[in-house]
Amino acid sequence: WLSYQKGLKGILDNPFNFDRIQMQLTHSWLIRYLGKSSIVLQAGYVFGDVPIMETFNIFANNNGFGLYATESFATMHINEFVCDRFVALFFNHNFGKFFKTKWLSPDFIFVTNIGWGDIGDVQKHEGVTLKSMNDGFYESGLVIDNILKITTSRIGFGAYYRYGANSFDKIADNFAFKVKISFKL
Repeated sequence: WLSYQKGLKGILDNPFNFDRIQMQLTHSWLIRYLGKSSIVLQAGYVFGDVPIMETFNIFANNNGFGLYATESFATMHINEFVCDRFVALFFNHNFGKFFKTKWLSPDFIFVTNIGWGDIGDVQKHEGVTLKSMNDGFYESGLVIDNILKITTSRIGFGAYYRYGANSFDKIADNFAFKVKISFKL
């Protein structure tokens, strides 16, 4: 998918003139006897004079409540990074079911998420401390999906670890744990 926004200076008292483009590409493929891999590539760029609310605040999912969300960074705190240009890659490989019982049929999913982003003119955002991902952002994890299945719902669990230049000094702060709940309609 592709998204384009245009800010028109002077229209409805808008003081900003900018262009904002964002895209996403998705691809999945089966590997015989080994499972299914999926990759999602997202990118965005803002041109022109933009307020901070029109920049990208990256897809973070670490807000203290551990619900799983696809195509987001599980160990990144909400509003931790702000960028006017970014690239994010979300990769997962589902090894499938190793065994199946009436109540259990776990899928083992390996996940790696990588992101890069930067912000150009920091001076125009006075009074706000901005942190960009120009050193990259890296995390990997293991999700065990369908640990428990009850009629139309499935429950899973995931553990993620943040590493690289934007990791925290305290090792425990780099972990995030998620509960995955899905419903079959």
